[in-house]
Amino acid sequence: MTRFHAVKAVAFDCFGTLVHFSLPPEAFARVLESRRRHDLPARDVMRRRWTLFEAAEAFEANLGDAELLALQERLDAEIASVELFPETRDTLLTLREQGYRVAVCSNLAMPYARAVDRLVSDLIDARTWSFNVGATKPSPVIYSALCESVRCPPAEVLMVGDSLHADYQGALDAGLAALHLVRTGSPSGMHQVRTLAEVPAMLKKC
Repeated sequence: MTRFHAVKAVAFDCFGTLVHFSLPPEAFARVLESRRRHDLPARDVMRRRWTLFEAAEAFEANLGDAELLALQERLDAEIASVELFPETRDTLLTLREQGYRVAVCSNLAMPYARAVDRLVSDLIDARTWSFNVGATKPSPVIYSALCESVRCPPAEVLMVGDSLHADYQGALDAGLAALHLVRTGSPSGMHQVRTLAEVPAMLKKC
């Protein structure tokens, strides 16, 4: 745990870490399934400030107006279905009370960001969205933007997320400290946690 003694800011992935969907996200996936333009990377839906309609236009999706309107209704329902994990608010509140800056760093399509803001905007000091940065985790570009947003060098930032590749290894490669959230099963390493509630306690020990 010695790596955490310098931490001054804690950043969290969003979906699968702080929040979860009650209604599976399908709207943007449907656009990608219907695209006629394949020279654009699919991940551009998370790297561009696109609405659903703008993504459909960019990818030249084979979708009629009625289907696009139905997908927008579906997207609105998906956003409304987003919920916090039970321990999220208490964890963020405790970290702020302990003096840490709290941030989010997430790969997501632009419309989903408003669901996160609706639920935790009062407990977040900084936001690093892939669609604002133009890069997705595990790119060092997004982690550099995260560090700038919390005004800390990488060694003073802890990244917590449920993706081993994007959130944990990506953060380590960029020079940050990291914890891998494993909600199911038994954590197999000292840098894994089963619940966000473990994070403040781990930092307090450092």
